Amino acid sequence: MIEVLLYTLIDFLIFYIVYTNVFGTVFTKTKWLYFVTIGGTCLLQCGVFLATKGDEWKDIVIVGCGFVVAFVLSEGKRWKTFLLFPIVYFLPCLVNLIGSYGIAASLNITHEMLCESAGLLMIAQMPAIIVFSVYGFIARRKAVGFLDFSPGQYFVLLLGICCAFLIIGFAQGLLAGDPLVYQVKDKVVFASIIMAFLFIVLSIWQQITWTKVQQYNMFLAGQKEHIQRLIEEDEARRRLAHDMRAHIQALNMLTQKEDMEQLKKYLEEMEEGLNRVKVERYTSIPAVDAIISEWHNKALDTQSEWSFKGEIAKIEHLSVFELCTLFSNLLSNAVEAVERVVGEKRIDVNISVFQGKLVLDIGNSCDAVQSSKSRPRTNKKDSINHGLGLKNVEEVVRKHKGLLEYETEPGWFQINIVI
Repeated sequence: MIEVLLYTLIDFLIFYIVYTNVFGTVFTKTKWLYFVTIGGTCLLQCGVFLATKGDEWKDIVIVGCGFVVAFVLSEGKRWKTFLLFPIVYFLPCLVNLIGSYGIAASLNITHEMLCESAGLLMIAQMPAIIVFSVYGFIARRKAVGFLDFSPGQYFVLLLGICCAFLIIGFAQGLLAGDPLVYQVKDKVVFASIIMAFLFIVLSIWQQITWTKVQQYNMFLAGQKEHIQRLIEEDEARRRLAHDMRAHIQALNMLTQKEDMEQLKKYLEEMEEGLNRVKVERYTSIPAVDAIISEWHNKALDTQSEWSFKGEIAKIEHLSVFELCTLFSNLLSNAVEAVERVVGEKRIDVNISVFQGKLVLDIGNSCDAVQSSKSRPRTNKKDSINHGLGLKNVEEVVRKHKGLLEYETEPGWFQINIVI
C-alpha cells in the first residue's frame, strides 16, 4: 500500500512538471487545497485497494486520481487541462518506458524482473522527471514559448501516442507469452493498421496546413516590408520639409550667384524628394496616412471617384502596424475591385472613433455580387497565394474582439468594422 501511494505521489509530481514546463499550465497557490485534494485522492486509493484486494484497479485509480488533482488545482482554462491530460499522462510514460528498458539492460536483467522490484520501479520514474525538468530549464533560458496545439495537431499527437502504446503493449504481451494477446492478435494488428493509416493521413493534412501557414507568413513579411518602406519614405519627406529654411537659403545663394546649372540640379533633387511620397493628412498618424495616400493615388489612376470622410487620432489599443494592416489590405482590395468595373467607379471611406473604438466603413464598386455575408473569394487564378489580405484583417479584428461585417448589393461591396 505504501509503495503504491509513493508511486502515485511521484506520478503527481511528473504531471505537475509536464503541465507547467511544457504547456504552461498555471496551478493555484492555495496550499491547503493541495493538501485536501492530494490527501483525499490518496485516501480514496487506499479504500479502493482495500476493497478490491488486488492490483487490477491500480493503474485505473492512479490515472483517475491524477486527472482529478490536475483538474481541481489548475487555474484558468480547465477544459484545456482536461484535453491535455492524456498527453501529459502518456508522454512521460513513454519516456519512463524507454528509461526502464535502459535500466534493465544496464543491470543485465530482464524488464519483467525490473517490474517485480518496487525499488527499481521507483527509479524508473526518474527519467521523465529529469527530461521534462531539463526541458523547462532550457526553455526558460532560451525564452522558448509553451507548446500550443491546433485541434488538428492535438488529434495527430494523441493518435500517435495511442498508436505507440498499442504497439508497445502488443509487443510486451507477446514477449510475456500472454494468452489473451495471442487470442486478439489479429484484431490488434488490424487496429494498428487503421491507426497508422489515420496517422499518415492526418500528418499529410498537417503538412498542407503548415505550408499554408508558411505562405501566410511570407505574405505578412512582404506587407511589413512594404509598410516599413512607406514609413521611411514619409520620414524622408518630413525631414525635407523640416530643412526647408536651409533649402531656401541655398536657393537664394545660387540665385545671387546666377549659377543656373546648379540651381536647376538643386531644384530637381528637391522635387524628387518631395514627390517620393505625396502624403495627405487623413488620420494624424504619418505611417497610416502614407498607406492611405498611396492607395488614393492608385484609385485616381483607375479614374475612380474617391470619398474620404472623418479623422482619427492614435487609437491606444491598436498598434500603428495593425492600423496599417487594416487600411493597406482593405484599400488594396477596393482599388483592385474598381479596376475590373466597367462604368461608374467609386470608393467611399468613412472613419470615426466611438467610445474608444475605431469605426471603419469602406465601400467600393464591384463587377460581381457576393451571395453571402462571408469573406469574398479571390478572383485571382493563384488562390493559394492570394486572398490573404482579408484574412489578415479578420485576424486583427479577432485579436481585439471586434466586429466585422460584409455587405453586398448589385454592383457594390462594403465592409464595416468596429474594433
